[in-house]
Amino acid sequence: MTNTLTKRKLQPRKEQAFIDLVIDAIRDIKGKNILLLDLRHLPDAPSSYFVICEGDSSTQIKAIAANVERRAKEEAGMRASRSGRAPFPR
Repeated sequence: MTNTLTKRKLQPRKEQAFIDLVIDAIRDIKGKNILLLDLRHLPDAPSSYFVICEGDSSTQIKAIAANVERRAKEEAGMRASRSGRAPFPR
């Protein structure tokens, strides 16, 4: 699962808080091997960061993605999008 944080300029403290929220949302559903890729140094990057993780089943992966999207929207008022699949219906 790859979550792309929407490319929106945040203050450094808010940016770190959002990253922490995404990682916590992954851990809520027991995501494994969480990797944060910092893409800010790439001029044509589609986002500032990619967060990648693993799950044990497709059901768990879907639950992780849903939890990240839900928490990002509810707690930070931001939208997280998933690559490889259409976003969940709103």
